[in-house]
Amino acid sequence: MGRRRATKEEFWETGLRWVEDAPKKKKKVKAKKEEFDMEAASKKELEDFGREKGIELDRREKKSSLVEQLKNFLNL
Repeated sequence: MGRRRATKEEFWETGLRWVEDAPKKKKKVKAKKEEFDMEAASKKELEDFGREKGIELDRREKKSSLVEQLKNFLNL
């Protein structure tokens, strides 16, 4: 909740110089479990994903080789 200056009408009605804003409603975000698409990912994204899973990939190799290494490591 924040404070803002009262409009002239609010000031004359309430006599308050500052007015509390109404609390903002928070949007509920549904957590979507998205699968990582290895074929559509870039080499950098593959490297980052591999690090999260515990394998270090060398971006100097071909993308197909990186995808194959990840699939073998993850038993896919």
